Amino acid sequence: MSKELKVQSWRPLEEVQKLFRETFQSHIFRLLQLREKGKPVGWFWAGSPVELAYVFDVANIFPEQYTAFCAARKKSDKLIDAAIEYQYGEFTCDYLKCSVGSILNSEAAPLGGHCGLKPDFVLDSRMCCYGHHAMSEIFANLYTEVKRFIIDAPYWTKEMVGKVDFLTKMPERISEEELEFVIAQLWDLMHFLEEITGEKLDEEHMKRVFEVSEKTSRNLIEIANLMLSKPTPMSQMDYRDFPAIGFFITAADYALHFTEKSLEIIKERVKKKEGVVEEEKLRLMSQGIIPWYSELYKYYEERGVTFPLNLYVESTFYLIEASKPLESLLRRSMLPINCDIDAWIESVVRRAKLADVDGAIMFENIGCRPISFGLRALKEVLWQELGIPSIIVEAPQCDPRIMPLERAILKMNAFIESLL
Repeated sequence: MSKELKVQSWRPLEEVQKLFRETFQSHIFRLLQLREKGKPVGWFWAGSPVELAYVFDVANIFPEQYTAFCAARKKSDKLIDAAIEYQYGEFTCDYLKCSVGSILNSEAAPLGGHCGLKPDFVLDSRMCCYGHHAMSEIFANLYTEVKRFIIDAPYWTKEMVGKVDFLTKMPERISEEELEFVIAQLWDLMHFLEEITGEKLDEEHMKRVFEVSEKTSRNLIEIANLMLSKPTPMSQMDYRDFPAIGFFITAADYALHFTEKSLEIIKERVKKKEGVVEEEKLRLMSQGIIPWYSELYKYYEERGVTFPLNLYVESTFYLIEASKPLESLLRRSMLPINCDIDAWIESVVRRAKLADVDGAIMFENIGCRPISFGLRALKEVLWQELGIPSIIVEAPQCDPRIMPLERAILKMNAFIESLL
């Protein structure tokens, strides 16, 4: 590492970390409380219309977030190995392997597997990743008598939606036909939830749920914009917890509380012009699922390299509008891996212009090909249109053995040297 990048005093937002732990505990408490009341357990994927779990008081489990939790606590490798021994391919999704492994090897799984709660139904959503369909089928087969509801959304092209705002997922346009295609399925899903819960839709309760979700979503968007401040106010080791809010629990009161308090803390830092380190030497953007097991972000932040723009984290944020609840849920399908490359890259370029970064790091994920698609095209566009150089680093999201920290640092250091 260049002598110019000396280790500095690193200042993560410990209060935000504490708030997230409390939020996580609140969610676990909600799940167990609902289960005690005999409420059904549903497994939901990223991009799913998760607000409806709160409308119908369903105990909502998220296999992807659970496996990120396992990886962050260095507990994912044994679970991945259990799935591979069961003949799941090494290059299939880390989230799938880790989730399956937690079922097959529950003794090694934190929280007794997915909080020890077996699904009564699986929401088979293709609103985000086409792999979710196969995963839903696998879980339905691993557990007996599990119901499965399939909800789909178009693969959004630039011709269909025009420009899509990266943060809010607001499209420039959308046809009535495409809108109705998804909304009709959302009504079918609500009828399914009525059947499985034995409860009729409470429209007043639904209104309150979406009001909470809107406030939470607006807070997340404001926080993302504050992250572009100089100096960068928050560590990526703090920010990496935010996808749990954006993807999965936006409608929860405890999620709203977390974002309100976090926003206050970050605003105060920006007002005082305080950053995650004393002297910001370089600003980088990053793309790709966070390697949850790694402290790569911390290593570079301690040396004055900050990350004001994390495209993966921001891809989990959406604008939810209580006045347009079902239309808002449709936006959950307009994240990058469900948009064609032209629409996706254009939205990234507009966002990157605001961030004023010196370079980009992109995580190529052998366990998630959809999110790795287009990295080289994005690399080229960032350089040609904005003069932003990039490096691609191999980094799966849950298996620490494929990207040892030392090897990633060795590759990154050469790139960092070229920027100084």
